[in-house]
Amino acid sequence: STLLAPADSDTSSLDMLRESSNDDFWDEDAFNALKLLRIHRIFVYGSLMTGLANHHILDGNKARLIRESVQTRDSNFYLISAGNYPFALSSSSSVVLKEKTSALRGQLFAVDTNVLESQLDPLESHPHFYLRSRCDVIQDDEDLGSAWIYLLNDPKTISTIVENPTCFPRVADTPGDWRAYVENSLR
Repeated sequence: STLLAPADSDTSSLDMLRESSNDDFWDEDAFNALKLLRIHRIFVYGSLMTGLANHHILDGNKARLIRESVQTRDSNFYLISAGNYPFALSSSSSVVLKEKTSALRGQLFAVDTNVLESQLDPLESHPHFYLRSRCDVIQDDEDLGSAWIYLLNDPKTISTIVENPTCFPRVADTPGDWRAYVENSLR
């Protein structure tokens, strides 16, 4: 069962969220407002995660953390360092690298359409640099449904990654886990 319905599904998941909530944020007025808004679930795996460089965009009332530690169901992703943030590539996008693919680890947030389209899409330069796509998200063995994810889409950058792998290091010591990669880099 999902915790929060994507914008294109019914609101029954909102009722499940209300029942599972143990704080005062989700009072009756908040739930009624959510039913009027188009709510989107977004899987973040890089600088948008709590405590990292771009989290301020999701902080406060702009987004609601649904789950702290989740991962993609599919293990067909490459995670690549661009310095202060990662690139994620899907092996299903015809990109083949020498490294093994893995699931991506991250967090699941709920945002409204305004935050998605006016803040996250511009940050990620969607659809030019990153492409907003769907991915299935799990926590342990629990299926959390689908969420948006931003995947690298810029042909020039992808070509550079493929042709000159030393330009962008692979996140190999901690496959799919940007936070662990950053923490290991600081040691």
